[in-house]
Amino acid sequence: MKILHLTSSAAAAGNLQQTCRQVSGRNEVLYLDYAFDVDAVPVDLSQGEIARCLAMAHSKYSPSEAVFERLDDTDFADYDKVIIWHTNHAQSLMFLYFICKNFDYPMYHIEKDLSNITPISVEEYNALVDSAKLITDQEREQFIAEYNSLLGTDGIPKVVENGKIVRKSKDFVKSLILDELGEKPESVYPFVGKVYPKFHKRFGFDFAYIEMMILELIQDEEIVPSDIETEPEDERQSSFEFSISLDFAFRGKPIKDWFKFSIALA
Repeated sequence: MKILHLTSSAAAAGNLQQTCRQVSGRNEVLYLDYAFDVDAVPVDLSQGEIARCLAMAHSKYSPSEAVFERLDDTDFADYDKVIIWHTNHAQSLMFLYFICKNFDYPMYHIEKDLSNITPISVEEYNALVDSAKLITDQEREQFIAEYNSLLGTDGIPKVVENGKIVRKSKDFVKSLILDELGEKPESVYPFVGKVYPKFHKRFGFDFAYIEMMILELIQDEEIVPSDIETEPEDERQSSFEFSISLDFAFRGKPIKDWFKFSIALA
């Protein structure tokens, strides 16, 4: 059997690829690691639409147009089974809805968190694939309607509450960060590393989005930066490098030139 696995997570794709090498049959994995929940919401896979969305992407690690094109060029009829792997986070669910909206082909889905470093066993993989749920016509219509209702919410953070994707505000995300900070300065990189697992597990927010919200809080002067170094001590390896693609400045000085600094509540 030839199976195509679709996922919205690079970690999940790597996990699946490791397991698929050990199972019989032909298995291919295709992922689109795009932040549907906080970036622009693409209407379709047209070249102009994808270019518009990527121009607004907050992370320099966002997928290229070629990744979207590879998805668009994939002929699902070449596969015996197409399976969408997803979690219950807004980003992952929006990926599921996006695929259903843009590809009218019988597909299955599996809700499973594959972000762990250790790949799932062959036994668990086979059991999950065998029990994958076919997306019914009624479910597809529901998914498409849900996705269409979110069009135009570019840059508005979205989370899942009571099984439903709801729109939040940047202030909601910023308040989460402020609640984790105190008046004593903390080095920014360890701080992001500390809060990322918590925010990602709860809401699915990625590393770069947390960085971006911290920089906006600095611009808003709700967070005070200190111990700023604009040149790395070792030019071969800086202690901090932003993942964001957007330009930020604090009091006229470009924040992206900072390599090391601490943050505290204003």
